[in-house]
Amino acid sequence: MLLRRIACVSVIVWGLALSLSSAEPTLSLGSLLGSATSYQAHVVTVRGTAKEIQRLPAFFGGGKCGMVHDSYLFTLEDGTGSVRVEVFGVCRMAGAIAPVADGEEVQLQGLFIVHYSGVDTAPLIYTNTFAVKRLAN
Repeated sequence: MLLRRIACVSVIVWGLALSLSSAEPTLSLGSLLGSATSYQAHVVTVRGTAKEIQRLPAFFGGGKCGMVHDSYLFTLEDGTGSVRVEVFGVCRMAGAIAPVADGEEVQLQGLFIVHYSGVDTAPLIYTNTFAVKRLAN
């Protein structure tokens, strides 16, 4: 279920052509979560500390992509709040890019989604490997 959701949303994220060099302002997680409905389905830029990294198994991404490797989940914290981040990996290249490490400072852009039905109602940010930038500690 989770992998299917990542695969579906990843198509949207890849189509957004995310770039950390854009003029999007960096939001605190407290501001983002405090105005969650205003940011629903918007691309947001956030930064914080990566915690609770969980690697996901490879899965078939469909079409020309083939197997998707190195996808992972983590919690991003910035002192004002926290949010789960789902990172879509790389097609056909296992081990090409290492996931962030626990305690590492990162900045990222991704699609902010609040699920309003079902079991998983916690807000998420969907992104891809290339939209996560490691910052110097």
